Amino acid sequence: MQVVLRYYGRLTDVTKKKEERIELSEGVDIVFLEGLLCENYVGFKEEVYAIFLNKKKVEDINTVLSNQDEISFMPPFSGG
Repeated sequence: MQVVLRYYGRLTDVTKKKEERIELSEGVDIVFLEGLLCENYVGFKEEVYAIFLNKKKVEDINTVLSNQDEISFMPPFSGG
């Protein structure tokens, strides 16, 4: 299956990209995906971010992904 990953804020510096499409096996969950990103991108695991699946905030990181899902990694927003 194929999913779309989107990165925001500092995560674009860590990954050197704003978006990518990757192939995953069926039945993969968000925990597995995070582990994969930590292996592929130095510094990813040190970052703080929220995860959104198809534009809804993920509350359960054991959520299984489906083909064509869009997963966004968004660091905290600051304002003033």
